[in-house]
Amino acid sequence: KITFRVDHCMMTSLSLTNPGDRTHRVNKDRAEELISKWKIEIESNESCSIETLDLANRVYEVDAAKIICEFLNDKVTQVRTANLPDIIASLKTDDGLFVLRSFSNLLAKSPIERLNLDDNALGIRGIIECRGIISCLSLLHLSLQNNGLDAQSMKNLKNILLDSSNQNGSCVASNLETLKIYNNMIGIEGAKEVGPILRACRNLKYFRYEGCRAQKEGTHAIVQGLADMTAQSPAFQHPLEALLLESSLGCKEEDPISAFCLLLPNLSQLSHLKLYDCGLESTGCDRVLTSMKSLSRLEILEMGQNEMAADNIENLTIILQNNLSTMRVLNLESNELTSLGVELLVNAFRGSNEVAIERLFLSENQIGERGAMALIEAQNDNLLPNLKVLTLDENGFSEETVENLHNSFDGILIDMEDNFEDEDYDDELEDWESNEGGDDFGEEDDDTDDEGEVDDLAKALRGVRLTPDDVSL
Repeated sequence: KITFRVDHCMMTSLSLTNPGDRTHRVNKDRAEELISKWKIEIESNESCSIETLDLANRVYEVDAAKIICEFLNDKVTQVRTANLPDIIASLKTDDGLFVLRSFSNLLAKSPIERLNLDDNALGIRGIIECRGIISCLSLLHLSLQNNGLDAQSMKNLKNILLDSSNQNGSCVASNLETLKIYNNMIGIEGAKEVGPILRACRNLKYFRYEGCRAQKEGTHAIVQGLADMTAQSPAFQHPLEALLLESSLGCKEEDPISAFCLLLPNLSQLSHLKLYDCGLESTGCDRVLTSMKSLSRLEILEMGQNEMAADNIENLTIILQNNLSTMRVLNLESNELTSLGVELLVNAFRGSNEVAIERLFLSENQIGERGAMALIEAQNDNLLPNLKVLTLDENGFSEETVENLHNSFDGILIDMEDNFEDEDYDDELEDWESNEGGDDFGEEDDDTDDEGEVDDLAKALRGVRLTPDDVSL
């Protein structure tokens, strides 16, 4: 689709489409047909400036790219939005690179503000071919999701975004407001290239870094980049509004979580925080939640798959109470809250008529009958008046309880196709509570048996001499 927009008002849009499914390519003949339509539209709106070029999700052959770029060459000097995801799928490498280079050079002279290159197999060479458009100093929003980027690709990207050899002496990174990097095999060394980019992002409002295998060493670099970025702003004044991380923050003092918890209080504008599968465990969850207590603009909080437990709800309650009127989404799926955690969570909503939560995700949390009853009572008491979506799949409810939940949350509860009705999580919870939480919930206390086995092995090996040939690693 190609959209044409006039300054100050929407006027005309032209669609670039392929009949049939998305696997149909735009060849030379199809491109010529489209150009004929564009000519008519442009001639009838001579005063219009083309501000948006949307070529998303269609594959352009080399000949098609040539004639499209030739036609648009003197007509796209004012493009501000370039939407170019998934435009080279199934092309040979050299052909794909040619198409990327052609469109990049075409738009390099425009004041590009938004650039979407998602789902293109860029790799090392693709980033270089797109240098013309990525290096636009006007660029504010950059999306690189599912691009086949590796460590060297990120080094090339860093060099482009930090290049200040222009007349203004400024770099692209200093103006960026959005940076999305997702589902790329960047690894540890690539994450180390991202750190310096973040350091230069004085105006960043949205940062996504997920599915890039940073591990702890790479996460240290990401967190340090964020810390350096926030340090350049007056206390508590950095504009970052959305932070989405899937990385190895860990939970120990030497892990990246320590530096991360120091920078969180400085993000007073934060409205969306996603820490998914960050290896926090219960200890790390408490540390993160404690460092968030001063935040009061949260709209979306996602902390799934971090082993969050009922013990963490006390600190979570403080966060909720500080953000009850603003928080619309609470995602705690794939944790270990149990029914006790749900009971405590429901209590956090009592006594307030400002609860704004619309979407609550509690799937896969070892929740049993008690937790279900707490949620049903909350609905009966209208504690969540704005709730539109509730997920509870992969917990343990009886068939009758599932029916009661559906009746109470009619049109709200998402179907529970993987409910474990034979699981009795509450029995295990009651055993744990009767032991005053002395042992970790759901884990057997087999330390004594392990110690006995070690002693037996030590006795058996006493006096035995081992050679390197006897040992297999």
